Amino acid sequence: MKQFNKPIRKNYPTAFSYNVDLFFYYLKKNKVAVISIFGFILLVLIGLFVYSLVVQNAENKSLVLLETVYDDITMYIDKYGTIGDKRVLREKIDPALNKIIKKYPYTKEATRAYYYLGLMDYLDGNYQKSIDNLMKIREKNSHFNSNVYFGIVQSYINLGKLDEAEKYALIMYKKYKKDVFGALSCYLLGRIYEMDNNIDKALEYYHKIEKDYASSYLAMDKKIKNSILLLELEAQKSSSTK
Repeated sequence: MKQFNKPIRKNYPTAFSYNVDLFFYYLKKNKVAVISIFGFILLVLIGLFVYSLVVQNAENKSLVLLETVYDDITMYIDKYGTIGDKRVLREKIDPALNKIIKKYPYTKEATRAYYYLGLMDYLDGNYQKSIDNLMKIREKNSHFNSNVYFGIVQSYINLGKLDEAEKYALIMYKKYKKDVFGALSCYLLGRIYEMDNNIDKALEYYHKIEKDYASSYLAMDKKIKNSILLLELEAQKSSSTK
């Protein structure tokens, strides 16, 4: 058998056995390099292990902190209309959520903290503040990501900034076009164009709900159906006067 280097033994039954011997031969010849490589790998593994412990510790602490105000957050959102002095409750909730954001910025709970702040600000009518909070988690993957877009679009609508509302509603539509939230995106776009007196575009997106999302509850919504009828009447009047 042809040898690729100085033979360690005279004969090798297979190329594999030769390569194994050759491997250990070079290990003996380059002990310092081998020790350095294995040492580096060991340090990387230790670093990853320590990092995972730090991340897990941050997740646990942020979760514990969130749980101290979770019931208050739920009450604020679910029973908003029945709460007397909302300011007192916000003064209890906000410091905990802001602490999570500041001390544990890369945790899932930090994302939830931004979301809850944005939602409560929206309920309070602080639409720009709601947008500021929700924008910080717009690109993060979470189970409430569609609600983040919805909150941003609704806030811009309430501020009368229809161009911005349209921009993020279109992003939402492209992102969730094949999802159930595609219907919600179409509803928002239809509403925006209706407010902007763009009858054709409003009808386009309202009809998409009926056509592409027939099983959605929005396809059966009476308000949307009434809007379609009224817009179609407007379109007929406009075409007849031309």
